[in-house]
Amino acid sequence: MDVNRNEILKPRRTPKKAIRLMFLLTKRFSKDITKLVILFIVQFCVILPLFYWNVPWSAYFKIRNRKTNFDKLATEQNFLRVNGAKEYFKSLDPKSSLRWYDNVLYNHGNDLDMVVAIITMSRKKKQKDLGYLLQSTWKMDKIVKDQERTSIFTFVCNVDKDPSNFEEANYLRSYLPYVERFGGSRPHVADVPIPDTNLTFRNYVSKDKGYIKETIDYSFCLKVAKTRKSKYVLVLEDDAVARDDFLLILDHIFKYRFQHNINMPWAALKLYYPEKWTGYAYELDRLIELCSTGIVGSTIFTFLCYLILGLFKTFKKFNTYLFFTIGFIFTVCSCCAIGRQNILEFRRFLPFTYQVLPSPNCCTVAMLYHSSILDELSDSMYHNAFGQKMKADFALANFIQNSKLPAYMIFPSLFRHIGRISSLPKPNKVAVEFI
Repeated sequence: MDVNRNEILKPRRTPKKAIRLMFLLTKRFSKDITKLVILFIVQFCVILPLFYWNVPWSAYFKIRNRKTNFDKLATEQNFLRVNGAKEYFKSLDPKSSLRWYDNVLYNHGNDLDMVVAIITMSRKKKQKDLGYLLQSTWKMDKIVKDQERTSIFTFVCNVDKDPSNFEEANYLRSYLPYVERFGGSRPHVADVPIPDTNLTFRNYVSKDKGYIKETIDYSFCLKVAKTRKSKYVLVLEDDAVARDDFLLILDHIFKYRFQHNINMPWAALKLYYPEKWTGYAYELDRLIELCSTGIVGSTIFTFLCYLILGLFKTFKKFNTYLFFTIGFIFTVCSCCAIGRQNILEFRRFLPFTYQVLPSPNCCTVAMLYHSSILDELSDSMYHNAFGQKMKADFALANFIQNSKLPAYMIFPSLFRHIGRISSLPKPNKVAVEFI
């Protein structure tokens, strides 16, 4: 039997020797370890809590608000936004506001850049004072007028079965153009025919409720938006609130991304995606992203350790690997404590850091369409509503799949979703997601 002589002579490491080695290393680098412990304490117990103690989606927010009544907090925040919207409209002269949009049609009636359709219907009687539509129209109207976007036409698409009792929408008639599926309109819009029938959307009254009606209503508003000749159509649900810079970001993306990188036709551009689904998760792309961030952070961490903490005096190859590993852990833990949602917020400082990604199927809160596909999309959604009983986002996804046109999503989102209470017959959403 051949036995390697080196293996016999090689000393074996026993648990005691391993412990002794760890003790010697700890003793040797005790000053460095002390500095690192202090660094971790300062980072996770002082700096991060100072900035993220009350920021949603961070670990500190969850710790701080374990006993908070989020329903009450969300209601209070919504109340403040509603008051802001009311003050804005009170400051406007109704005639001047409507004249603005009349001038938009007069000057750009055949070459509008964008038509914005805000789809709305009333909530239950006990939930009438939510003010979602007020907030949505407030932001959109203010942004368009402040930036003097005289080629953007906004209108409220009221699909409520009893529009005369929808107080919030009736109040806004004095300030913005409107179209009612079961009523009148200003400016006048002719009755919109239903595909493959002798009926129109206005005289077709069905017993359809919930998701089927939602899809039919969406089809109607697309048809109405198409009557205003524009390059793009932005369709918003009444609980979508625009961010102040959303038009500037869109301008940048169309100028530098779509013209140079995306030359083919596209079906839709999603402008909102729920924050709850953008955090770190056990998904391959998210894990790769977290590890990549950890590697970049650990490289910077190691470099700063040798410069700032004076560790260059004990520079050795072993130290490099050790501090690189510690830096990786430090960076990954910091990212998880802050929350991916909050890290992505840094992209908002520079327009070129926004991403244009393939669009997921979920959600029609804020969707931008090219006008060339509106007729096909509207007809498809109507047929999907009746034939396959599809909700709006599924009907849209089905159209995109059949058309073989790509759909994209801008990330981070350009809109906020404030609709904790839906107009559809389903439970209220979790309040903490709307803080």
